Amino acid sequence: MLVSSSDTHQAKRNEWKITKMVLAIFVSFIACYLPITVIKIADKDVTQPAAHVFGYVMLYLSACINPIIYVIMNKQYRQAYKTVLLCRSTSAVLPKTPRTSAGNSEKWKDAAFSYNLNRTQVLEVSTAD
Repeated sequence: MLVSSSDTHQAKRNEWKITKMVLAIFVSFIACYLPITVIKIADKDVTQPAAHVFGYVMLYLSACINPIIYVIMNKQYRQAYKTVLLCRSTSAVLPKTPRTSAGNSEKWKDAAFSYNLNRTQVLEVSTAD
């Protein structure tokens, strides 16, 4: 199979995007968990309660930061959030991918994500009773 230079360039670009997103998640994890870890070790007797409160706030903030990172750095997450927040049908999100096209793997990945998103939403709705 012959791979064109534009395909390899696109693959490298996608790989770099994923690397940046993982790095951002890792940095946010360190930034959120390090303060409470240091505070718990340095102030075992809780002589500085404000520092402990700050550490716990940072710890809880980590749960809010990850979705924000995903939305900022990933097109598929942005589309999913728009669908949910605007109460749109998930069929409007599905990309139009020809079944005969085997060369463009990114379109198939998008279609697989959208398919799994649809299945997840159906399962959430059906178990809500």
